[in-house]
Amino acid sequence: MAVHPQGLKVATGSDDGSVRVWSVEERRQLVMRVLVAKPVEIPSTSSNTGSIRSIAFSPKGDMIAAGLITGTVYILREDTLDELHVLEDRREWVSDLKWSPNGDYLAVGTHDSFVDIYASDR
Repeated sequence: MAVHPQGLKVATGSDDGSVRVWSVEERRQLVMRVLVAKPVEIPSTSSNTGSIRSIAFSPKGDMIAAGLITGTVYILREDTLDELHVLEDRREWVSDLKWSPNGDYLAVGTHDSFVDIYASDR
């Protein structure tokens, strides 16, 4: 779960591969998108390939990064959840996502002991 920088929205990621943005004030879902339409079971783990393991708002709140169990990271528009970028450089769980304070960079930590830094290319 991630809290919007202004505190009025919350983003969640789920085992079913969905990202949802919620209004705190209205107590309702604003938008939802399934990133992996049909998750496939992986015998060596108890989860599936669609499981979202990390989620983060950009500092301005205009983008959401969502990290999956497969190592894939989706960068989405906050308001529509439209896909802006897909990062597929790792094959292990994305355990942490952190934006730089100015939003120019995204750090991605994975279970294979790597931290990758990406320019946000605004």
